[in-house]
Amino acid sequence: MGFKELLKGKLTEDELKLVRRSFDVIGDIAIVEIPKELENKEKIIGEAILKHNKHIKVVAKKLGKTQGVERIRPVKIIAGENRTKTIHKENGCKFIVDIAKVFFTPRLSTERLRVIRQVKPGEEVLDMFAGVGPYAVPIGKKTHVHAVDINKYAYDLLKHNIAINKSNVTPYLMDVRKVDVKADRIIMNLPHESHLFLDVAKRVSKDAIVHFYIIGTQDELNKKKELIKRYGGSIINVVKCGEYAPRVSRWAIDFSF
Repeated sequence: MGFKELLKGKLTEDELKLVRRSFDVIGDIAIVEIPKELENKEKIIGEAILKHNKHIKVVAKKLGKTQGVERIRPVKIIAGENRTKTIHKENGCKFIVDIAKVFFTPRLSTERLRVIRQVKPGEEVLDMFAGVGPYAVPIGKKTHVHAVDINKYAYDLLKHNIAINKSNVTPYLMDVRKVDVKADRIIMNLPHESHLFLDVAKRVSKDAIVHFYIIGTQDELNKKKELIKRYGGSIINVVKCGEYAPRVSRWAIDFSF
């Protein structure tokens, strides 16, 4: 029986049309968007997701957008176990993630693998906004990584993830503007604000390859490419990493200094 079939008789036909069929899964936690019109039916929807997906033990709904420099998105548990922490497996590694305290998206797993595969042994890598380590930890199985984050919870989980995966990563709890390293490869995954840190990337670059992320329209992408060129960067590649909203996409810009 399909997910929406489980809701028949519990929601009206008009309400069924509003139900979002897709949702993010982090470990055994499903993160869903519930339209305002269905807020009084959120528990029913959550229970249907649990019944239809036996591997999911928790259903949480988004309460808003990702906020602040620590990139935290408010959530509410609507069904299943009352917890926000889980173990997520990706690219041969295990990650402890707390969805209420750190930023993590499974939607970039393929993009992260693309970057991981480019890294060469012997490179010094700087992950400027490391979070719980979805780039840094698997790369640290190939070479040494400096992983920086300003979120104390993310830093603590990053340390756990480095340990359980036996990864060659040095973690830093600090503002990345204060970092004092030199890197052959730099990851800048702070898509709404990465452009504010291009001066830092240029300072720490050792003829580096940079993986720079934005969320924006085609026009905004072009503006960021021009900004990178003004900082002395040479564009190597542009990769579309998925849709974010109508006419708004996730983009990876690979460039060199």
